[in-house]
Amino acid sequence: MINEKNDYVDREILVYDLGIFELRGLARKLGVPSPTTKKRDELISLILEKIKSGDVIDQTGKKKGRPFKSLSAIDEIYSSITSNSSEEDDYYIQDYNSLQSNFNTQIVFKQDIEKRVYQDEQFTCTGIVRENGDQLIFYDMETGRPVYISSLLEYYMNLRVGDKVCVKAQDMNENSQLKANEILTINDVSVRDYRPLIKEEGELIISDKKLSLRQREVFVGRRNLMQHTQDLYEDQDELKALIECCKNENKHLVVLGVNLSYEDMIMFKNYDLDKFISAYGRRDAHNFTLIIDAINYCDRLDELDRDVVLYIVDIVEVVKALERFFSSGECKIDPHKNTHIILEKIMSLGKAYLDGNSVTLILGYNELDKDDKILRADIMKVCKIV
Repeated sequence: MINEKNDYVDREILVYDLGIFELRGLARKLGVPSPTTKKRDELISLILEKIKSGDVIDQTGKKKGRPFKSLSAIDEIYSSITSNSSEEDDYYIQDYNSLQSNFNTQIVFKQDIEKRVYQDEQFTCTGIVRENGDQLIFYDMETGRPVYISSLLEYYMNLRVGDKVCVKAQDMNENSQLKANEILTINDVSVRDYRPLIKEEGELIISDKKLSLRQREVFVGRRNLMQHTQDLYEDQDELKALIECCKNENKHLVVLGVNLSYEDMIMFKNYDLDKFISAYGRRDAHNFTLIIDAINYCDRLDELDRDVVLYIVDIVEVVKALERFFSSGECKIDPHKNTHIILEKIMSLGKAYLDGNSVTLILGYNELDKDDKILRADIMKVCKIV
C-alpha cells in the first residue's frame, strides 16, 4: 500500500510505468487539453504537474466533442494517484479478479526513476519471498536476479516470508533488478486456488514414527544425522527410497545442497523436487541465499500445516559455506557466532505435533568429515545417528 511519506514519489513512479494509451486516458480525466496531440514526455510532465498541484478533478464527460473510449484500467489508475489514505483502503478491497489484468500498469516501486530501463521481454521467475526493508523481494532460483514485489500484489496475495512464488517479471532498471507483474503460483498452487490457511500453534510431541529408507530408519519430527560412504550419484537407491517414501506418506520433501559436484547437480536436476542446490565454486553470497531461502521455506510450509522433510545433502558443507560468507563481510559479531545462530535455527526446525504433522530433518555428511569439530561438538549431540 502506498506510504504517505513517499506518496508523491510512488505516484510519480506509477505514472512513468504507464503506456501511451493509458497516459492519454489519464490526462483526459485530469483535464489536460488535447492529450492525443502530445508526446509521451509532455503527457507525463503535465500529469505530474496536476498531481503536485492537487488539481485532479475528473474531467471525463464534462466537455463536448468526440466521445472518449475509456480503457478498463484508467478508473483504477486515476483512483490510485488521486485518492487519500482512506480512499486507498476502499480501492484495495475491490475484487481481485477485476484488477488482475491491470497489474502491469499499477505496480508501485520505491526505486530511482532515472535508472529505469524497461524492456518488453517477460521472464518467468521462481523464488522464496523475503523482506527487504518495507518491501518483499525474492532471488530467482535460476539466475539469482532480485525480483521486487509491489505492495499491491503483496496485499492481494497475502504473501508472507517463506512463500514460494512463481511470477511473470520484467527488467526494472540497469542493475539487473526485476519487477513482478503477475503472480502465477504460490507454494506450487495456482493463484486462483491458493488459500493461505494458517494452522494454530499445535502441541509438540516426541513422535515414535519412522521412515524406512532401504537399510536405515529415519525418526519423524527429529534431527537425523546420516553418513554417506560414497558420492550420491554413484548410489541413488537411498535417495530414491526417500522420494518414494515422502510421496506415499504425503510429505513435502525439500533438498538443500551447496558446493555439490557437477555429477550430483545433474542427478538432482533429474528429480522433480523442491531443491535449493548450488554447484561447487559458486559465490558464498549465492550459497547463503540458498540456505536462508530453504530455512524460510520449510518454516512457512510448517505454518501452512504441511508435513515436511528437509534433506540437507552435506551439513558440514553448509556450515563451511556460512563461515566463508560471514568471514568475507564486515560482520558486527563474530562469523562463528553468526554461523551458530543459523545452525541453531536449522536444528530448531525439527519437530512433531500431536495432530500428526511434523518437520523431519535428515542431515547428511561425508565420512571424510567425521572428525569435523562443529559436526562432533554441535551437531552430533542433538541428532539421532541413523
